[in-house]
Amino acid sequence: MRNLLTKCGISGIGSRHDSRVEQLELFLFHLPDDPSETNGVADKYPDLAAKLSVLVKPIRIQLGDTLTKIQAEEMRESGYLP
Repeated sequence: MRNLLTKCGISGIGSRHDSRVEQLELFLFHLPDDPSETNGVADKYPDLAAKLSVLVKPIRIQLGDTLTKIQAEEMRESGYLP
């Protein structure tokens, strides 16, 4: 089994080709000052991190999320644009 893990989204590790899914801490970065995403700022800005977490919920419902086991409500064929 491959042990390649890719950080994905704000709440976990993406699941692809023999990867695992696990819960991670919340990540928030200030990209203009930290383009390599090495210094998390979620602890400095807990209100912003909480707001972003709320904003992501409807998108998880729309697209689905393996980590939280949410089935996509708007699944469509690849390449399809409404």
